[in-house]
Amino acid sequence: MNTGLHQAHAHPGVVGAARPDNKTTLARSLGKLKGSKRLQSPEVSSSSEERSPDSPPVDLGLYQALQQSNQLERDSRPVDPSSPPSLDEYSARRSQLLKIMTYTDSVEESWDAYQRLLNLPPLLNMPPAPYYRLHSLARLLSSTTPKTRLVFLRLLSVLSCIHRTGGMIHQWQWNSLIDCAGKGWRVTRLEDFQTALDVYEDMVALRAPGATFFRHESTSMDEVNVDSIPLREPVRPDIITYTTLVNIAARTLDPTNVERAMSILHASGFPPNRITYLALLRFYTRRGDLTGVRDILNRIRERGFELGTDGINACIWAFGRKGRLDVASALYRILRHRIVPEDEVGQYELELARKRLSSSESIHVPDDTIPDATTYYILIQVYSYHGDLVKCLQVFMDMLRTPGKVGIVKPKARISRAKKPDVSSPTLPAFRAIFLGFSRHGQHTPIGEADSLTNRLTRSSWNLANLESLFDSFITLPHSMNPSSRTIYWLLRAYAVTTSNDMAKLRTTWNRLAKRFGNSWGGRLDRLRREIFEGQDQDQDQDQDHTKERNQ
Repeated sequence: MNTGLHQAHAHPGVVGAARPDNKTTLARSLGKLKGSKRLQSPEVSSSSEERSPDSPPVDLGLYQALQQSNQLERDSRPVDPSSPPSLDEYSARRSQLLKIMTYTDSVEESWDAYQRLLNLPPLLNMPPAPYYRLHSLARLLSSTTPKTRLVFLRLLSVLSCIHRTGGMIHQWQWNSLIDCAGKGWRVTRLEDFQTALDVYEDMVALRAPGATFFRHESTSMDEVNVDSIPLREPVRPDIITYTTLVNIAARTLDPTNVERAMSILHASGFPPNRITYLALLRFYTRRGDLTGVRDILNRIRERGFELGTDGINACIWAFGRKGRLDVASALYRILRHRIVPEDEVGQYELELARKRLSSSESIHVPDDTIPDATTYYILIQVYSYHGDLVKCLQVFMDMLRTPGKVGIVKPKARISRAKKPDVSSPTLPAFRAIFLGFSRHGQHTPIGEADSLTNRLTRSSWNLANLESLFDSFITLPHSMNPSSRTIYWLLRAYAVTTSNDMAKLRTTWNRLAKRFGNSWGGRLDRLRREIFEGQDQDQDQDQDHTKERNQ
């Protein structure tokens, strides 16, 4: 029997579903991905893998019932572990695992149940679970954010299982797999775009998901027998497929990849849509090419597409990133006017600004467009990056005055019917942008406590006194809000710049943060903590040595 993927097709093996008699399953092939995270066996995966903080607690009743079904309570004789389970035991295990997949709202619990189902003895060529449950798991994985390499491997495993057992992979599942292939890392690499193209080629060639990828990654072509995979009904790519490829190519910032993706789109006969142009707009923005940005804006206008709020936000970021704060400020003022109307003089100025933007920059602002949370974040980050703390804080105050307009619903894999969406405060990203501004423009200029806030802002904005005021507001956030490690990192960097690396002040700040938000950060924050407290440890050692000398 052939090994590798062919053997994985003989039994729907997946990542983490290790079988002693099948060591070269699909899991081993998936493990060859560079940078992929190795999954653990089903016995420990539910407790050791990272679990989303938004996931509901484990249904202990189902797991207890599952453990009880694993015991042959009616037979007191010793049972050989290698012997196959009885039909009743097999049915009980399968029933409990299918219940978990049906009723859980957690991706981790559903994935764990799927792995355990794969470890049960296979029934001919039947799928480990009904197709509608496998499609439901695929939908959970597709809606998971962020799209990590682990999510891509899991979705590839589920779709491969569906394909191997004769099921139908739908168009949206192919599109989701292509999207996950290009979003496995924080920075999209050239290899990620190639992986997305491999999945696309499998889709158009009616091959199994991952067949082209394994041809590229396998050490021996004999291990991958994709020719034995039966043909299916053709699933044709749509404009979403091609736009996804263009978006992934744009994220690589490589013009060659963008040209290749656009050539594939043109060959398909589908005209680019609004999302396609927004992906290209993001590409030229990140490359700092305002000429390319204007060209895309002209195409959007010629095609009759409206920019919308996301398109206006992209324009604010494109021009603000290049220092064109006049354009960014004019766009924000026009959007803000929809919420807080200005007087007659202000309306006349806004009308002139609209005409100027339309004629010189090809930006047409729709009448019904209002700012969202991203609009405020971008403006705060732009002003912070270019060193204008006054306008930065003004936009921050505008955002806080309209909380109903900027609330963010955290994306979830599935929202339980009994639970409401978790609405997170939009202030955390704003604080992070401002702290980053202090780390960039901070000045070590001590100012007296009696100075007013206005004087401090007009004299030296990015100073310790203003940072302390912001930190006092930041530390009093509601207990349900936990900042990211990047927010904490830039805050500490801001204190390091504005205090000229005053270790005593940094230790005090760290202790306040640890008392308020906990001390469970890792990575570079652990290294930074060791640097901050290294001097304190040395001072304590010296004090102990001096005490011993005096006692002697």
